Amino acid sequence: MALNIVAWNIGQGGGHDIDAIAGTLDALKADITFISEFRTGINGMVLRAGLDRMGLVYQTPCATDPHQDAIIIASRIPFVQCPDQALAKAHRHRFVHVLLGKYHLAGACFPDMIPGDPVFDHMVAMAAKVSLERAIFIGSGHPGKDTDPPNPQSPESGHIESLNGCGLIDAWPLANKSRLDYSWFTPDGRGYRMDYALVSPRLAHCVIGCEYDHDPRMRQITTHSILVLNLDAKSA
Repeated sequence: MALNIVAWNIGQGGGHDIDAIAGTLDALKADITFISEFRTGINGMVLRAGLDRMGLVYQTPCATDPHQDAIIIASRIPFVQCPDQALAKAHRHRFVHVLLGKYHLAGACFPDMIPGDPVFDHMVAMAAKVSLERAIFIGSGHPGKDTDPPNPQSPESGHIESLNGCGLIDAWPLANKSRLDYSWFTPDGRGYRMDYALVSPRLAHCVIGCEYDHDPRMRQITTHSILVLNLDAKSA
């Protein structure tokens, strides 16, 4: 049995494209969806209702200001949300951690990937704790405004290296038999977007697919690519 996980940064709550976003997510038939830059308000209610109709009825709560970018998880499978008391309340809307059966699922939304970001520090601390378990970490952020990929000494490269240092592995080269650097970067005219899936070693052999949807029609909705991660749940 394959577990289909979709992660998508919908860009400032999805704007006027919320119906198209819901339609795209419906077509992807995800078992679990991470939505970054989710916003409460009308768009949030419309999207949650759409996810519910798709069968993604188990959803993490979100009670932020309608102008704040948050991250939520929606799933067909029941989960237990893990409290993040170590993270200051002002930042909790940007990090989510749940237990779904035998899996730890964690996700973060970064408006800027800069040293000392409390959500990033919390993410690294969480990765260190669960790296020996069946763990999946999803991240989405904005590394910078330059049009060239970051160099190995840049803060955003340190971001990934810190998670690698906890034992997490980039799913893209695992699935695509590639050792290319910066597989998680998707360029646009205003810089780079960092959208990635990292897995713990216990799940490395279970990754059967990791793709980025570069469909030009989706570019009209958001500058972020859609990340689709497939796991062989039987061998996990």
